[in-house]
Amino acid sequence: MASIFTILAVIGVAILIGEVSIGEKHYGIILSSGAWRVVVKLLGTLFAIVGLVGALVAAVSQRSFPPSSTRLKVEAVPAASFFTTVEERSITTTFGDMVNDAQRLDLLATTAVNLLSSYQRELDVLLRRGCKIRMMFLDPKSEASKIAYGGQQEKYRQNIERALGVMRELKQRGDMEIKSLQHAPTTSMIFVYKRSGDESFVQVQLYFLRAAIGADRPVFCVTECDRWFQIFQREYDDLWRSGSDHNAEPRAGCS
Repeated sequence: MASIFTILAVIGVAILIGEVSIGEKHYGIILSSGAWRVVVKLLGTLFAIVGLVGALVAAVSQRSFPPSSTRLKVEAVPAASFFTTVEERSITTTFGDMVNDAQRLDLLATTAVNLLSSYQRELDVLLRRGCKIRMMFLDPKSEASKIAYGGQQEKYRQNIERALGVMRELKQRGDMEIKSLQHAPTTSMIFVYKRSGDESFVQVQLYFLRAAIGADRPVFCVTECDRWFQIFQREYDDLWRSGSDHNAEPRAGCS
């Protein structure tokens, strides 16, 4: 492409000069009409400008976007190398191992029914030991709750009732704050803060509206030393500030 523009520029300059050289021979351009001289000179100017600008743009583009053969190839990372599921993770690491010696837990989920019902004893022990727990979930009175669990309202109602029952019991064991949200969270998050910052992390589970609403949803962990940890932490803190205090008592519509 650059060579074409270069040829145009040469032709334009040759027309303006009024002479074309081929090898050792020189050919003059003789124009008898004044009007034709103006037309040809304008044409030469146009060729020269288009050729020079085109060659410059082509050179810059080639430098900015090198041919595919010379571009750096992005290596695809298999999702299985960083995604797992709750069930797969529990084979190598139990929830008790995850929260061992935790000083604070920050939890976010639609209902957190699986976490609360499966690990109520571990959470109870943490609270008795002085661990602070902050819990956020989707308010069952919100409009967003109508499409929770992919629209399975009866299943959602049963799970939130069960979760609220566990929250009421845990709240009596220690320092536990509970807030509800008016919109459905896009992920569940479990922040585990330990004495050593190097050991703190967040476990994130992706939410889907229909494709996967069980334990088979993708899960990954981010340690506190990773720059992405701050992003998830900021999201949780912003949601916490926008949430409403909740006493976990039964409410109208959930009994």
